Amino acid sequence: MRGQLPDGVDGVLGLIGTRTLLDSLRMARYAGRVGIAGFLGGGGPIAAFDPLAQLPSGVHLSLFPSRSCSAHRRSGSPRVPFQRVADDAACDLLQRARPTSLTLPTSSPLTA
Repeated sequence: MRGQLPDGVDGVLGLIGTRTLLDSLRMARYAGRVGIAGFLGGGGPIAAFDPLAQLPSGVHLSLFPSRSCSAHRRSGSPRVPFQRVADDAACDLLQRARPTSLTLPTSSPLTA
């Protein structure tokens, strides 16, 4: 993928699980996003996973576990309005979220 898109892709939606997670992270560009939404290939741990070495700087990783998609116990309706999201995407109504930042003071005394 990087051969065709050397800067990477804006986003990756992972449906396979942890078996493809490291590949998905390598495909994302700086400030890109990787979302894990399924575990079709299993959800076991990644052997010798080292987040400091294997999570690319500036790539956002999010987890969307399947249990979030299941019907709500009381109402029977899904917690996530999938049809509305699909309809909004088809009409190009979804907008990219603006990143937020926090300004910290340049000097702050620490007290015990």
